[in-house]
Amino acid sequence: MQSAPRWVLKACCRPASIWRAWWSSPTKDASHGDMATNAAMVLAKDAKAKPRDLAEAIAGRMRGNELIASVDVAGPGFINLTLKNSAWADALRTVLREGAAFGKSGVGKAEKVNVEYVSANPTGPMHVGHCRGAVFGDALASLLAFAGYDVTREYYITMPAPRSTCWRARRS
Repeated sequence: MQSAPRWVLKACCRPASIWRAWWSSPTKDASHGDMATNAAMVLAKDAKAKPRDLAEAIAGRMRGNELIASVDVAGPGFINLTLKNSAWADALRTVLREGAAFGKSGVGKAEKVNVEYVSANPTGPMHVGHCRGAVFGDALASLLAFAGYDVTREYYITMPAPRSTCWRARRS
């Protein structure tokens, strides 16, 4: 569950910029917890602080949170997190309760977005790239719509003719 660390820090820390510029990932060694982040190292320069000191400050604010079992600072400023089993169980219950609507948001605020992608060209040989482009374009449009954007899908159909003619099709 790779999105959990951002959610955990969002629940524990302010300002919002704390979770925008960093990565998190499952730890390579289970003894280091459920996930690790480099947030303090990325944010140290802007915070005008040493990465390890910033990591300790972030960890201190996270300790005692009802979802976190432990927070440890390692090396130059990595933060290792272990979530309580109840955090994982609560997240799973939320996924099951929300079903197909899980993760849906209004972040797009109905902003209009046009996604253009290409369909297969009937006048040339078919290859996997045609399928990839169509799948990628449609998936991207679906993700944007799920995030609250007003998406128009636009794809091109090439009609076989003496001279290839390109027709543009739209669907909302």
